[in-house]
Amino acid sequence: MDVTFEVIRFEVVPAGGVAVIELEGRPQDAQALAGRPMLLLEGPVEHAQLQPIVELDGVGDGVVSATFAAPLELAVDSATTFALSLGRGPLVELPTPDGLGDIGLEVRLARTVNALRTELHETRAEIGERELAAEREGAAAARAAAQQAAEREAAAERERLLRELADANAELAELRHELLESHWHVTELEAAAVPRLPRQPRPPRPRPHTRPHRLVEATTEQEPVVRRIHASLGRSTARTALLIVLALLLAALVVLVLQVRVV
Repeated sequence: MDVTFEVIRFEVVPAGGVAVIELEGRPQDAQALAGRPMLLLEGPVEHAQLQPIVELDGVGDGVVSATFAAPLELAVDSATTFALSLGRGPLVELPTPDGLGDIGLEVRLARTVNALRTELHETRAEIGERELAAEREGAAAARAAAQQAAEREAAAERERLLRELADANAELAELRHELLESHWHVTELEAAAVPRLPRQPRPPRPRPHTRPHRLVEATTEQEPVVRRIHASLGRSTARTALLIVLALLLAALVVLVLQVRVV
């Protein structure tokens, strides 16, 4: 402690994020009161030069009374040293402020609490990220499983449709075969129902208003047979054509479904 300056009161009071330092002392040299005091703080990492935040008091009594505002971290650090500059005179070394130990403990506790809060926040964020990643992995696995199931279902449906198409093609081939057989059968019936007549000499030219009765009778006798043949041929042809159209529609529908499944 410097004998040139008598410390009457020197304490630190925390005020939010700063430390209020109150200093009261009596210098031996009265001329030192003419200068403006300055408080110097020197820490391991940073330092500060502080001027009073209020007007000086007690100068008339030979007493220096000043209030300073310092960074809290620097003021409560146990490694920080304090000195006072009075005008142009030498620096006055100051003792450790009162209340610094309790304030330091509070600051350390506050630091610990803040660090724990920060760590808790980071841990929660990390847990949230892990849960989100797990959910994403689960969703991706579920999508992959669903896609595989859809592909298997599409493959099975495609095989079923291909089988149906093959059956339809086979049925269409049978219908075509039946149609050819029906045409061949009708041709045979027509040939059997209309026999070739022996060639006869050309009859004389009939008189006016006369009809060839025999030729008319022969044509009349053959007409029901020919009509039945043509009716049977028409029904068979219509049925065969309808089945062919249905088979073609079924084949087109199967092809369309296969294209949709593939897309």
